[in-house]
Amino acid sequence: MNLLRFYPIYEIYDLVKVDYFSNALETIKKEMMTKAKLLVQEKLKNYQELLGETFINTEKKITDDFIINVPVEMYKSYEAYNSSSLNLKKAANINQVTKSVTLYYQPVFNKDFDFVINSTVIEPVIQIQYEIKIAINREKKPVSKTDKEFILVTPNGDLKNLNINTTK
Repeated sequence: MNLLRFYPIYEIYDLVKVDYFSNALETIKKEMMTKAKLLVQEKLKNYQELLGETFINTEKKITDDFIINVPVEMYKSYEAYNSSSLNLKKAANINQVTKSVTLYYQPVFNKDFDFVINSTVIEPVIQIQYEIKIAINREKKPVSKTDKEFILVTPNGDLKNLNINTTK
């Protein structure tokens, strides 16, 4: 007598889809822009004091941009590294275990920024970056091509300036 047994097939999936959204993105962007504006003004003032000049009449170019990182983009993977260091005889039957691949959340670190709002990240969150680039083209003093300096090297190795007027 042949007995047939049917086993139910269970498939288990650990697939989760999470969508992140925020109703406050525009408010957060405005707050970041305001804080960045004050910081840029302070930095410009400090640079002017350090250089001893003003940037009022200089050519300035400014660019800014927002970068929004959602958690789904911030997951990285790594593969566990493990292998046997046993020296077994060739006759031993060794089964190599496949190495599992694991995902982990890697947020943007706050060490490279001038200021951070809500710096504590304890769970995957939407992270917003605001970048401002300013280029200041300071006026350079024109160098006259007619102004030349002549230096005489004496037989003793001394240097003497010669006042020779080359303008006509």
